[in-house]
Amino acid sequence: MLCHHSGLKNFGIDVDIQLNEEREILALSETTPHIPQEILDGIDLKQLGKSFKDHSLLIRMLFSALIDADRLDTERFMDPAKFKERYSKTIILQDLNIKLDKHLKNIQKQADTTKVNSIRKRILKEVQSKTNLKPGFYTLTVPTGGGKTLTSLSFALKHCITNKMDRVIYGVPYLSIIEQTTDVFKKILGEDSVLEHHSGIDISKEKENSINRLLTENWDHPLIVTTNVQLFESLFSSKTTKVRKLHNIINSVIILDEAQMIPPQFLQPIVKTLKEIVKFYNVTIILCTATQPTLSSIKSIDLNFDGINTAIELAPEPEKLFQELKRVIIHKSEERKLSFIEIATKISNYDQVLTIVNRKSDSSGIFNQLTGNKYYLTTNLCAEHRRDILKKVKSHLSNGESVYLVSTQLIEAGVDIDFPIVFRAVAGLDSIAQAAGRCNREGKLVDENGQEKLGEVFLFHLQQDPPSGHLLQTKQASEDCIKNFEELIHPDTLKQYFNTLFWLKQDKGLDKEEIEKDKRSFQFETINKNFKLIDKDSRPVIVPYKEGKDLIVQLQNSVVQNNFVDYKLIRKSQRYTVNLKTNLYNKLLSEGIISEIEGIIGIIGIIGIIGIIGILNFDSYYHNDLGILESPNDQDLII
Repeated sequence: MLCHHSGLKNFGIDVDIQLNEEREILALSETTPHIPQEILDGIDLKQLGKSFKDHSLLIRMLFSALIDADRLDTERFMDPAKFKERYSKTIILQDLNIKLDKHLKNIQKQADTTKVNSIRKRILKEVQSKTNLKPGFYTLTVPTGGGKTLTSLSFALKHCITNKMDRVIYGVPYLSIIEQTTDVFKKILGEDSVLEHHSGIDISKEKENSINRLLTENWDHPLIVTTNVQLFESLFSSKTTKVRKLHNIINSVIILDEAQMIPPQFLQPIVKTLKEIVKFYNVTIILCTATQPTLSSIKSIDLNFDGINTAIELAPEPEKLFQELKRVIIHKSEERKLSFIEIATKISNYDQVLTIVNRKSDSSGIFNQLTGNKYYLTTNLCAEHRRDILKKVKSHLSNGESVYLVSTQLIEAGVDIDFPIVFRAVAGLDSIAQAAGRCNREGKLVDENGQEKLGEVFLFHLQQDPPSGHLLQTKQASEDCIKNFEELIHPDTLKQYFNTLFWLKQDKGLDKEEIEKDKRSFQFETINKNFKLIDKDSRPVIVPYKEGKDLIVQLQNSVVQNNFVDYKLIRKSQRYTVNLKTNLYNKLLSEGIISEIEGIIGIIGIIGIIGIIGILNFDSYYHNDLGILESPNDQDLII
């Protein structure tokens, strides 16, 4: 009870702690008079501690149940209307399954009779035939464009119903994917059928009294779409707001979309925790990707990785699928490193080209050398701006017009776009595979005789390598495969790629922050501090793009008039926000290019939190093509 307001604390000693069984039973015996007898009859206290391998996770689960029960009990007593609202709508898994089945049948009826659609239908049928299997680990290894998203959801819903499980949790690696995925699910299943939870609507900051906000507190909903950041950081958190939902992961199906995106520096603690929840908490994990990472155990002199050895593949013959769904030919790179002018010249030999690079500065460098209908896509543009650009690009493509799009790897994160030609700066093989998935995606390319033809992906080296660390290591592992394998987008090649990448990192690199060591000594606060999946050294800035200009004025007026900012304005402004590195943010702030407004953020009539909002003061610092600039006279992007 000590931590149920402040969160879990570090235990007081730094060595492995063996639970004192007699002491724990004695402590429990003092509380048993208050526990209903029917509950006690089902618990063997002596075996409780022995039944779980990861006691730190067990503590988190118990803590989660305690927090949620306490909060709900308090809510029921203090705010009955709010408690009633929480349970005002009932969503049933069986209904979701019926709606999805109906949608999938309609898609198959309306789809063109292409080879790709025929294969998608076969994959769906095969995967659905396995839904009666028991909870455990599953993989769904399907090439990009093979229909993984809805196929995995169909399996998960049917598997849930068959095994009397409670919910489906769909985890994605990027915020840019979550809106797209949620929109698809809501259109099929209904607006209230999907609970969306990610950092953009973090409940610790949100004061909006809505059903969605209430349900994100504890994930008491049958279908949740969230980010890997929200999911994994909850599994390793010590904070009450994040841990509260954790017990509702029990008895669920978790789909990890783009499973290869699990950060390698945390791979070992994540995999061990996934194994624990599958074995002891009746959870099914589906690792869903076109580029399945090698997650089986590796034990050698150089590397000791405790992996997953029991996963069942759901897709029919993945190796065969990769051959059947082969829609591109990959041209291996020249050894020579190319300048921006040289690569732009090569791109200009074609009419419709997507170019993907590893740095923002590379994007702007190539973009500036191109002419005609050219577009640029990086996180220096706000989300609304990026959406507008993609609409324009798709319009050019569908009209058969010349168009050049230069992007960072941002476009590889689930963006549905189809180019006949792709240029990709050499990177990790998983990134190259994702880039290839944006080329001849629907398999509709034909030659002058009307015969099917392959799209083309050209690999190239730029003069500057990716920054040192993970990106450089993925490039090195990829180059090894490029030299030794003819077929780059193939399960065997990808397996070798991930093995090489893990060897480069070795076992310490797979648990860089020594999370496993801290778990054994119950260092909850330390784990919470060190387990960070993304670099949070950035600050958001609202930019004057389209409606963003009016939102800036409304926010400023709101603070001047009553020192209060309606949180709904903040929610609206998220689509007009760019995240800047803190050092760049501070530089622009000191120069007066950025200013800050400070006020109470919340809903009128409801207590909020003090917040600081960054805004871009001058239109000239937000370029119509390149987004936010360090100088209005400088066309080069800030890295």
